[in-house]
Amino acid sequence: MYEIHHLKVQSAYIEEEEKIMAEFEDIKINLYEQVQLMQPDNTVGDNVKESIRWFHTVATLLEEGYKNDKWKKFISFTRGFVFNEPGYAHLTHDNVLLFDWPKDENLQPADIVYKVEMRHEVDKLIKLQADADKLKEDKPNNKPEFFVRYIFIFYFTVALALKLLRTYAEYLK
Repeated sequence: MYEIHHLKVQSAYIEEEEKIMAEFEDIKINLYEQVQLMQPDNTVGDNVKESIRWFHTVATLLEEGYKNDKWKKFISFTRGFVFNEPGYAHLTHDNVLLFDWPKDENLQPADIVYKVEMRHEVDKLIKLQADADKLKEDKPNNKPEFFVRYIFIFYFTVALALKLLRTYAEYLK
């Protein structure tokens, strides 16, 4: 009965993980579509180029997978620098080196364009991060049952060895 319950829990976990991976892939595809639509030319200003570079940076960081922490750190940095949310990192030399954005260290949050599109992508990624964190907490624990199985196998092996010894001893008589 325990095994059936465990299989149901494991199956539900796998289904939820597949949903998160599909959502992650949808976000990546959407970002790449936006990047394709936002090809800057020489007539746009540096602030527009920096804003478009943000989408390139996010798309590149997402290539490492939804379990990677680097894109999560970049979203946290974006929340502090672009949207001035309290409690999040602002523009520092470390963040510029880590994420290679913005190239212009004099860029001010007020100069950034496409903030609505950025907010939309950040909100989707925040939701994805929350779902992934919840999934990580809900991951079934397989270790205790393996321990019980190993003990059972050990006792079974010992009992089988004793039975073989008894049979061999009877044979020798």
